[in-house]
Amino acid sequence: MNNIDIYKAARHATVNITSTVYRRGWFMEIVPSKDIGSGFIVKEDGWILTNSHVLQGGAKIQVTLAES
Repeated sequence: MNNIDIYKAARHATVNITSTVYRRGWFMEIVPSKDIGSGFIVKEDGWILTNSHVLQGGAKIQVTLAES
């Protein structure tokens, strides 16, 4: 299989992940900061595989499917 065929076969299992972390700003105010990453659905019941840095410190996690 070439790369294009693999990407086409796996695109429905790929998800986008947005992680919102609350940090202290310059004047000690709390400021939301968003980081983004990706992952793959690995089980039919919704298990997602991603790198730990995508979720590290995340207070709010949002997962968006390819069809969304």
